[in-house]
Amino acid sequence: MRVSNVIMLLVLWTGIGLSPLGFSAQSTDQKRMTVSPDRPIPFPSTEPFAPSTPSSGDSAPDPALIGPSSGIHFGQDIQLQSDKTVEQIQLILGSATVDGHVRGDVFVFGGNLAVTETAKVEGKTKVYLGRIMGKQNLIAGTFQETNGFNLVLGVIKFIQYPERIWFGNSYPSIVWTIASISVMFVVYLMIAGILPAQMTTMEDAISRRIIGSTIIGLLIFLLLTGLFWFAVFSIIGIPLLILLFSLLVPMAIYGKAAVFTSLGYSLIPRDKSVLWAVVLGYILYQLALRVWPLLSLPTFVLVSALGVSATIRTVFGSRSLRNRTSPLSPQNYSYSSRNQSTRD
Repeated sequence: MRVSNVIMLLVLWTGIGLSPLGFSAQSTDQKRMTVSPDRPIPFPSTEPFAPSTPSSGDSAPDPALIGPSSGIHFGQDIQLQSDKTVEQIQLILGSATVDGHVRGDVFVFGGNLAVTETAKVEGKTKVYLGRIMGKQNLIAGTFQETNGFNLVLGVIKFIQYPERIWFGNSYPSIVWTIASISVMFVVYLMIAGILPAQMTTMEDAISRRIIGSTIIGLLIFLLLTGLFWFAVFSIIGIPLLILLFSLLVPMAIYGKAAVFTSLGYSLIPRDKSVLWAVVLGYILYQLALRVWPLLSLPTFVLVSALGVSATIRTVFGSRSLRNRTSPLSPQNYSYSSRNQSTRD
């Protein structure tokens, strides 16, 4: 594979991996952004958290909305005073203390949330990679604290069934289910159609070294779980987690195309097109995900682990495992025997 092709694919994979994280660039003249499908919020305020006293010539802002803005706060600790009211709080990589009134939702990623007795939160409270202190001051059933293995499972569900999170209940679920399956089907066909030689190399590695590939993939999954816990207690873990996901998600998509190829070739002759193998393998994969719920999570984890492992072991399909000469191969064995007989 040419160096230019590798660079182009790496840029594409990084973009695909970062897209589920929900970060989007905004122009300077844009006035509003949307964090959730049903609640638009303005841009994060660049002013200090504590409100400044307005001049005599300016009209005073609504005192009910003084406090942290309803935009996204990034990399800072914030506090909502007991006499202040805001629409919602969105915080990334920081901790929040709520003493006042929040009409909407509270979202904290990569930090802790403290809710005091004077606080009132009318919406839902969600904390990822952090802790909630003062849960007794929140309405039962409205708060969620997600860390460690539960967060890994949540991310898996997000990738496994994207239509449930991306589109919610706005339209009939069957429409978005078909759309999600169709889009990924086209993606896998494009990968196999553009890089058939790489798919064949990776498929050969999977079929010949399936146990080793599975072990390597599962070890990566366990490493990811441990990194989630590390991110809970250290802010350094958050960028590492984002970087790891930006690499693993595209690698899993790329490698799963080879897994589908291997599944397909187990049903049809190997002289058939790799596209037919991908079609049959993808059908079997979706049947396991959608028809048998008990097989859904194990199938997704196993196929993704095999895909990532095959991608790593074959260097994206550019290196065949057949080229690695075994120390017990007939060639080496005969060469060693000749040396031994010569010395005798």
